[in-house]
Amino acid sequence: MVRNFPESLKKDLDHCSRCGLCEPLCPSYKVMRMERYAPRGRVQMVRKIFAGELSFTKSLQEAFTSCISCGTCSENCPSGVRIDRVFSHMRFDLVQKLGQPLFKKMMLWFLRHPSVLHAGAASARIGQSWLIKPFNVKKKIGPIEVSRLPRLNKTPFREHLQTRIPPRGKKIGRVLYFVGCATDLFNEDIGQAAIKVLTGLGYEVIISKELGCCGLPIFLSGALDNALNNISKNLNLMTEIECDHVMFDCGTCGGAFKEKIPQLLEELGPDFAPLQDKALALAAKSRDVSEIIALNLDRIDLSTTNRDQKPLIVTYHDSCHLKRAMHISKEPRAILTKLPSIQYSEMPSPDECCGGGGAYQFEHAALSSAITKRKIHNIRSVQADILAVGCPGCQLTLSAALSQPNDPVVKHPVQLYAELKQFS
Repeated sequence: MVRNFPESLKKDLDHCSRCGLCEPLCPSYKVMRMERYAPRGRVQMVRKIFAGELSFTKSLQEAFTSCISCGTCSENCPSGVRIDRVFSHMRFDLVQKLGQPLFKKMMLWFLRHPSVLHAGAASARIGQSWLIKPFNVKKKIGPIEVSRLPRLNKTPFREHLQTRIPPRGKKIGRVLYFVGCATDLFNEDIGQAAIKVLTGLGYEVIISKELGCCGLPIFLSGALDNALNNISKNLNLMTEIECDHVMFDCGTCGGAFKEKIPQLLEELGPDFAPLQDKALALAAKSRDVSEIIALNLDRIDLSTTNRDQKPLIVTYHDSCHLKRAMHISKEPRAILTKLPSIQYSEMPSPDECCGGGGAYQFEHAALSSAITKRKIHNIRSVQADILAVGCPGCQLTLSAALSQPNDPVVKHPVQLYAELKQFS
């Protein structure tokens, strides 16, 4: 599509005072220690582009794709510059001018076509079973050894679910469960735990098998047109389903619907107003699974929890999109600290990025690995039994990196709720 850079975001650039407070918080700058890898430096590049002092080049594109889109800079900017949103639109323009690497084009094509994605996953699962595991293959994809990649589900998780799953006991509401790509293809154990907990609380769970990728990985990579195809299809389908909450087990998917998609449609202008109205209606209902459990915390009976067993030491990692786009941070901790069989221990800098960023860890493997190494040091410092992570993308990155015998097991918080509360 032909479009103009949003004027409101252009004006934001004038508010940057170059104070540099964003720099010590930026994951890429902490590693590289170069201005081009800092939010302040990238903002100045955008200014120079609009002033005609910089051209669109591959080097410039690398500077912006090396931003992991964690949102830390915007969250902490004293001048209120919406830095992450400025960079998203700059990536749109760079893709329009320079295109994308082949591997990214392929990845986005899969995300746009669920049936092809499922077929590819089936082929990959055969490779895992027949080649990687039997022959102990050590080859890496980006920074991750293929042997440490999660096992693919036998079939996509949504395929064997009913479209309506009744509550167990008295019904208190209806939840539309947006099953993201990671749970659908890799993490059916997370999906099973989420359904077990929700139905145990009294929610009817609605599953739509027609929904596709949320679109956030697509538009963060700069492929705006492709992202809008997914976004419009999902919004049109989801607004037709009556529910009290739209529930996510993935901070990335949840952050897309809670904040990122409404923001994007607003920035694209009045032509997208009807779609933005649908996005805002869904944003008001969008909840992380931990948030829904926290809403019912006073109703949860913990008497079935085994209080005699030795408490598990649990620490929690704040996934970037879950904390900064869904604004979920207190809720998982409120529940984890209430479970009597858990001893909660906060790690240093729990909201520091893990370095995954979806495709980022494969496109910028060395930089991603260095960011992850910092995170792993903080995790190990608390000597936890379990690391709770509310985003399957972060779970992939951290599970692969935590490979020592005494490292914690990585689990989604909802798995802990389901296991320790013993929902029946």
